[in-house]
Amino acid sequence: MIINLGYCCVSMLHEELKCSRASTKTYLEKMDLGKRHDYLVDKAKANLDDLVTLLKQNEKAGIMAYRIPEQIVPQIDLGYYSLEDVKEELERAGKIANEFGMQLSSHPSQYFVLNSLREDVVERTIGSLNAFADMLAFMKLEKVPNLTLHLGMKSGYETLDEAVGMFAKNFERLNENAKNFLVIENDHVSFTVEECMKLHAMIGIPVVFDNKHYEWNPGSLEFDEAVGMALETWKKRIPKLHLSSDKEGKKHAHSDYIELSDYNKMKEAVEKTSQKECYFMLECKQKDKAVLQLRKEIEELA
Repeated sequence: MIINLGYCCVSMLHEELKCSRASTKTYLEKMDLGKRHDYLVDKAKANLDDLVTLLKQNEKAGIMAYRIPEQIVPQIDLGYYSLEDVKEELERAGKIANEFGMQLSSHPSQYFVLNSLREDVVERTIGSLNAFADMLAFMKLEKVPNLTLHLGMKSGYETLDEAVGMFAKNFERLNENAKNFLVIENDHVSFTVEECMKLHAMIGIPVVFDNKHYEWNPGSLEFDEAVGMALETWKKRIPKLHLSSDKEGKKHAHSDYIELSDYNKMKEAVEKTSQKECYFMLECKQKDKAVLQLRKEIEELA
């Protein structure tokens, strides 16, 4: 079985490469309207130039999975510029990813809630998810990218079925790119893997298994059973799992590095399935440094 290790957004080995130069809505609104376009396009192009360089550095280090920062194309959803303005830069980054056979993903923040009870939040979420997905589509990636989202609200609904059903209903309002790329992840408060499976049964969406979210919110499934069920949802796509370790003394906080025991537990669960290849996306403070450290520990035990 092949396990590819990846990391999220920020490189600790190449801190000079800034892929998330951004701006606030408040700052933009203070700027002359005519200047906002060029200001944001310049930031987006700088981010994408650094992304190309970072992907090359990742390949040299043997890191074949990477989560693109949410603000790689900053404030694209505000409409001051379009993806056409950075088409060349997006295609160049995608070409590099394809050349190296990399798996890319994006993970919009918790503020995007597709089953919110507020229609304005749903509309904003749909617009942003469409924009993120279109950005990934512009890259012309040969490996289907993952646009990861939590299932969203649960407490505002009378039943679980209503909460899941609203997500499924609003899913149909997304554009085709967003529908094709979107995957959901179990979370540490609301939706367990088993509950995410209800949504998968309705619309066929893949489920990302997160080890610590499971431990904090396991539901009725055993660890190995939850891993196996999530992997089956990916069908022909290579599954992605999230791997983290607890920061000592702090609940719901990621550690700097990954504990080998956490890696082994998830690896052994995957090995009990028929899966031949998957990605472990490391969620920890030391990012790509943690990938190299974990790989070293694995190799020392081989």
